[in-house]
Amino acid sequence: MTLTLAALSVAIGFHFGPGLALMRTSHRRAVSDITRACMIAIRRTPLLVQLFLIYYSLGLIRFTHDTPALWRVDSEGSRCAVMALALDTAAYSSEILCDGLTSVPVGLFELAKPVARPA
Repeated sequence: MTLTLAALSVAIGFHFGPGLALMRTSHRRAVSDITRACMIAIRRTPLLVQLFLIYYSLGLIRFTHDTPALWRVDSEGSRCAVMALALDTAAYSSEILCDGLTSVPVGLFELAKPVARPA
C-alpha cells in the first residue's frame, strides 16, 4: 500500500510540477504571485497537517457532499493521502524546476532561439 501511494502521488505530483513552475515564472504578476503564495503555503505546512486538513476538513464542506466526484475522492483515506502527497510533491518539484528556469541567463535563451535563414 505504501509503494502504491508513493508511486501514484509522485506520478501525479511530477505532472503538475512543470505547469506550476511555468505559472510561477509567468510574466503576469497576478498569476505568478498567487502561484507563489500557494506553493509557499504548501511547503511551509507539515505534511501531516495537510493530510489532516484534506481528510477531515473537505468532508465538512457542503459542496463536497453534493458533488459525487469530489465525495468519491474525499470518502476514502487513501485517496486523500494521494491528493495530499501529490500536492506536496508538485510544490517541491515546481520549486526545483522554477529555480532551474530562473538560473539560466537571458543570453543563453537568446542563443537558443532559431535563426531565420534566407531562402
